Amino acid sequence: MTAVHLEWVLDTVHGADYFRRWHRDRDISGGLLIHKASHHFDLVGWWVDDVPTTVTAHTSRRFYGEENTPDGPTRPARGTPGAPDGPTGRTASDPFLLDLNDDPRLAALYLEAEQHDGYRRDQDVFGPGVTIDDTMSVLVGYSRGATLTYSLTAYGPWEGYRVSVTGTEGRAELEVVERAAIVLADGQRPVVDPSAVADATPDAVRHRGDRLVVQTHWGPRARSRSRRAPAPTAAATP
Repeated sequence: MTAVHLEWVLDTVHGADYFRRWHRDRDISGGLLIHKASHHFDLVGWWVDDVPTTVTAHTSRRFYGEENTPDGPTRPARGTPGAPDGPTGRTASDPFLLDLNDDPRLAALYLEAEQHDGYRRDQDVFGPGVTIDDTMSVLVGYSRGATLTYSLTAYGPWEGYRVSVTGTEGRAELEVVERAAIVLADGQRPVVDPSAVADATPDAVRHRGDRLVVQTHWGPRARSRSRRAPAPTAAATP
């Protein structure tokens, strides 16, 4: 094995959630290269059966954080209406504001316990206090000569990974879509963790013929595209 390329994409359901909670603070979480990508590096180490000797990385914050806010200073500090610093009304049109009252589990775990620990689970991903990065690239050299090129982004329209492994006798490639892009109807909100929702249904991914209509959940910057898709590969609920 001579070279591995691994591209990991977190979508704007899963990826955004790291920027609402404690992970957003680099001093606490260490950033996504530690909290998330460490599992991916462990996987590659198993594939190549080797240890790294050189590591070079570049990271930046290109999507989340107050410097990238699409709405200026008008955004509420958090997504739950009625909570301190929350919006004055329901914010169903904003997929990035998490309303804890939408999920009884989240309300019980966080909102009702907030008076005891002060922890805010629903902070705005475009608010102040975000010190981790959302765009990362890493180049790794291993002791027996193999190289890894790795990237992680936390604001993709779909979630999954692409990997290619090249050796002296050939090349293997794999693409895994863990959750296809989901089109939200008016008034629907993305589920923070669709895999934990028992009544999730595949028809939430809407097909037109053999083409899957894809909408990126980018608020005011939302736009659509389409790509070939043989069958629904994700589930979500309103």
